[in-house]
Amino acid sequence: MANEDLDRLLIKLNKSGIQQQNPPLYEVIAALLKRLRETANIVVEGGGGGGSVVTNVFPKETILIEAGEGSDGDVGPPGIQGIQGETGATGAQGPPFPSFIYLESDPPEEPIPVPGVQGPQGNPGTTGPAGPETMGPMYVDETLIEETTIQQVINNVNNTNFNTGDLVYVGQDGIDGEDPVPIPGVQGPQGNTGATGATGATGATGATGATGATGPTGPAGPGNLWTLIDTVTADGTQLEYIFTDLEDYHEILVVFDDITKSVSSTSSLRVSDDNGSTWLDTSGDYVNLLASGASTDVTAIQLHATAATTDRSGWCLITMFNDGSLPKLAWTGNVTGNSPAVWIPTVVALDAIRFYNTTETGVMNAGFIYVFGR
Repeated sequence: MANEDLDRLLIKLNKSGIQQQNPPLYEVIAALLKRLRETANIVVEGGGGGGSVVTNVFPKETILIEAGEGSDGDVGPPGIQGIQGETGATGAQGPPFPSFIYLESDPPEEPIPVPGVQGPQGNPGTTGPAGPETMGPMYVDETLIEETTIQQVINNVNNTNFNTGDLVYVGQDGIDGEDPVPIPGVQGPQGNTGATGATGATGATGATGATGATGPTGPAGPGNLWTLIDTVTADGTQLEYIFTDLEDYHEILVVFDDITKSVSSTSSLRVSDDNGSTWLDTSGDYVNLLASGASTDVTAIQLHATAATTDRSGWCLITMFNDGSLPKLAWTGNVTGNSPAVWIPTVVALDAIRFYNTTETGVMNAGFIYVFGR
């Protein structure tokens, strides 16, 4: 049997109603039809008998059924539910229920009214004619006016010859209306900024305030106070003594006392603008201003005239020492030998001095050197 025939049989089975009337039978038939559709061939051999044995059942294989004498086997599990049938067409609507149904009873009882189906709504009726107009009462100075008089007023109003001399009646005052509720409106957009007004005239200058009291006198400034910067004692180990970090002083005063030397020599002084890394030592870096008015270029400031090994003393004062825009001037106690004044042409600020034996030989054996600043 072709698969299409089996499908049609399965559809007819689903439409037959047996699924609701006898579910077990329906399940057996449906399972058998589905199994027939899955197998290629079915071969049945043997006669009837009490029981049956099914062997070698596989899809696309031969089913061999042999007769036997065994007892019936257990009921197999429920088969797979068949394909859902198509929904049938909706039947015609039955007649409407009667308005009342009377049930027979013994003894007879009063009939039980059962409401029937509501009938269709009737068409709207036509609009009736307008009712008669009725005039309300009319008053003049709180006096009721009769209806005939009211009609007279109406006729006077409709009369083309009506004039201000005719009688006019005023109706009764109506009920006063409620006070209006103010509702704020939406704020309008901001206007443009107006032009800036002209500048007003300048006011008169106020009176000069009174002079304040004189403040207390401050402490004395450093300009007139000398500070001892350094003191050294010659000990026979050096031919020179160097003093640095003098950039804070406008004037430098060097005093030497009883300096003795290992060789016959005078004492001299040189200055530096790089804190002792180099020294002004070229002819013309110093200029002796002689008593005669003449000048001589020299390489150092000579502090006394006579060379000796015995003790010698003297001094040297240098002004505008740390000024970075003016030349410098030095005075010494060497009045007779060379010059009491020495011009230092450099306009660079100075910051170190060198006290040494002029011969650049020997050592200073004894004596004191004092350096002051202000």
